[in-house]
Amino acid sequence: MIKNWLKDIKEERPLWLAECRQEAFDNENAKRISIDVITALGENRSFDLALPLVESAEEIALMSKYLDANRVNAAMLLGQLDDTDCAMPPASAILKQMKETEDEAAAESVVIPGDKLICSIVIGGNDIKLLLAQGEDVRRLLAYDWNPDIATEDAMIINPVVELAELVHNAYGDFDALCVVRATGFDKYDFESGLKAFVKEGGTIKSAGLGNISAFCIYNELAGSDAKAMLSDGIYVINIDKEPELGFADAKGNITDYPLKLSECILRFDVEEGRFMNQKALLAAANMPDSNPKPCLDLLAQMAEGGDSNTDTLFRDYGNYLGHAVREILHYMGPQPNKFILMGQLFESDYVFDLTALGMQTVASDADVIQIDEGLAYSPLMKKLAANEATPLAEFAPLVGAAYYADK
Repeated sequence: MIKNWLKDIKEERPLWLAECRQEAFDNENAKRISIDVITALGENRSFDLALPLVESAEEIALMSKYLDANRVNAAMLLGQLDDTDCAMPPASAILKQMKETEDEAAAESVVIPGDKLICSIVIGGNDIKLLLAQGEDVRRLLAYDWNPDIATEDAMIINPVVELAELVHNAYGDFDALCVVRATGFDKYDFESGLKAFVKEGGTIKSAGLGNISAFCIYNELAGSDAKAMLSDGIYVINIDKEPELGFADAKGNITDYPLKLSECILRFDVEEGRFMNQKALLAAANMPDSNPKPCLDLLAQMAEGGDSNTDTLFRDYGNYLGHAVREILHYMGPQPNKFILMGQLFESDYVFDLTALGMQTVASDADVIQIDEGLAYSPLMKKLAANEATPLAEFAPLVGAAYYADK
């Protein structure tokens, strides 16, 4: 079997981790081992892994890459800071061996009570968005496009966020609660110190990752709706920002307080850059710069809708990457749920969503891929956004989820 993998490499065929793992499981001669991972919540999780027999030095080297890729994905999807927290023995040790309760009821939707002034801020790789809600009314909605990659000091990242909040605070007064949502890469910045001056004494300041807030957002919309049966096994959300942001809400609406690092997962182990095709890679594949990505992404969607065959293929290929990512997610995070909501600027286009979902289901046929649109808007705040063409839910929905989460 591993000889076939080496042949695939030489003939430039990709080695997708999920496909090779399944092939190994189906091989009766493969050796079975177990990976133990301590999650960020202290829970011990075990996973079976099948390893094909190896003989030559070349096969051993490839097997080492296969093992390391599985180690990385187990650690990244279960909240560890790096793969050293995965209890799987080192690849070298494994290769040496080879040579020798009752369910609680689901939560109801969260509702913002009375006149509370709630501010939510989503700090993304392409823009900063802010929502000010009072009760169930939208008081202010702002978006500021930026390119944080050009920042040379922390203040160039922190100040625009604080200044946006200050602008709204000066007009409306102290916030009762505030939620700061960070996309990948913004964990190291202390936004809260500058923002706490705008929150009244005794008010709450919360922080969460973009993926997890996206999942909470969808759960909160559906929990009080006639579609709440969709939540019986929980729900996954993949929000495509500069990096893919993965979130999961269980059947009770709980989200993790650690990031699910989909961007660090290895999907192909035959190449150095075998991770998810992020925004930079997507634009590079289309020969577009990533210095000003938002208009470039819009142009790509327009090209696909206009019948450009190369762009059509690009989004199907992108869906293939998502499909392989789904297989990693389901393997390490559990076989259920199989519902995946796609969010982000790209999926404002129905056509791009359809292309991506088609490519996704070619690889992960069991995945139920769902587009966020007005059909998932049930809360008063979300319905207001859905009624405004300038605030597509694929981009703006996490703001609403964060507002409800701030007062949860």
